[in-house]
Amino acid sequence: MANLFCASEVIEISIEARKKGMDFYKRIAKRTKSGEIKETFKWLASEEERHINILNQILGKIEKCQPFELYPDEYSLYVQALLKRHTFNDIKKKDFLKKIKTNADAIDTATEYEKDSLLILYEMKHFVRRAEIKVINRLIKSTQNDIYRLNNLKKCLTSKDLKTCLLK
Repeated sequence: MANLFCASEVIEISIEARKKGMDFYKRIAKRTKSGEIKETFKWLASEEERHINILNQILGKIEKCQPFELYPDEYSLYVQALLKRHTFNDIKKKDFLKKIKTNADAIDTATEYEKDSLLILYEMKHFVRRAEIKVINRLIKSTQNDIYRLNNLKKCLTSKDLKTCLLK
C-alpha cells in the first residue's frame, strides 16, 4: 500500500473529519441545558470551522491526484477502516451527552477527537508520496497545537470561566 495517498486526499479526509466534529459540537450546544457547556461547544464548533477554512486554503495550493490502488476499492476500504474508530462516529448515541457534565468534560471530548485525528494523520503519513510528507507534517503540527491549546484551556477552566480563558 506504499504511496497510496496524495497529500490532497489526506487534507480532504481531514476536512470531512473536521466537518463531523463541527456538526457534533453544534448538536451538543443545541441539546445541552448548561449555558456554560453550550458556550464551550459553540467555541469548539467555531474552531473547527476555522480549521476547515485553513485546510481548504492549503488544498487550493497543492496538486491533486488520483489514488493508486492495487485492487478495486483499496483506497476507500482503508479510509473507512481508519475513520470507523474516530471519536465522532458515536455522536448518535444518546448517552454521549450524559457524559458531558462540565466544561472540562467538553474539553476532554474535543481532546479525544484531536488525538484520533492525530493518529489517523500519523498512519496516513506512511502512505503519501515522499515529496508531500511536509504537508502532512504541517497537519500533524497543527493538530498537536490544538491538543496543546485544549489542554491549556482545561487547566484555565479549573479556576475561571470560559470567556476569561479564551481571552488569554
